[in-house]
Amino acid sequence: SIHADITDDRKAAERIAFLAHHDPLTGLPNRIRFREQLDAALGARKPDDQIALIHLNLDRFKSVNNTLGVSAGDKILRQVADRLRALAGKSNILARLGSDEFAILQCGREQPWNVMALADQIRRELSEPFFRGEKAVELSVAMGIAVCPKDGTETELLLKHAGVALSHAKSGGRRGERFFSSEMEAQLEARVLMMSTNNIL
Repeated sequence: SIHADITDDRKAAERIAFLAHHDPLTGLPNRIRFREQLDAALGARKPDDQIALIHLNLDRFKSVNNTLGVSAGDKILRQVADRLRALAGKSNILARLGSDEFAILQCGREQPWNVMALADQIRRELSEPFFRGEKAVELSVAMGIAVCPKDGTETELLLKHAGVALSHAKSGGRRGERFFSSEMEAQLEARVLMMSTNNIL
């Protein structure tokens, strides 16, 4: 009886520890764990190493939840995670950042060619229909890409720049990917300034 209680307590503690760093729906590392992994990758980076970060977002996924229901949306998200997991393999780090947002960290590869190839694989794989019962659901994905050291050597900066690139990819239409550039950040800052000025007026 005591042994069973201790075993149950240990399993509960392990489950709590797992959920603190993983997404309960897909089992992927969550945002907190991904930041830790990105910190570690950047900390271990040699001067000539390049690290690519892909921040991806499913296009108009909210409409899937609205039309098919959250339960169906969750099943599709698990299928998306499975496809991304197969593409990422063991050499890349995959995480679910929240809702319909994912991230992949690609280390130890020559860039930007390898991340371009991976982005192309992601786009083609996620464009294949997902099935919910007998209903086929088609999705597309937008991706923002930042490469260290060119786009930053710190976690916050690399995440920010990948997010800026993603915003530009989404504003450019569906099925797109964009590499970060300093011009993107300037345009975003100008847009934010314009919006805040209009609100004041």
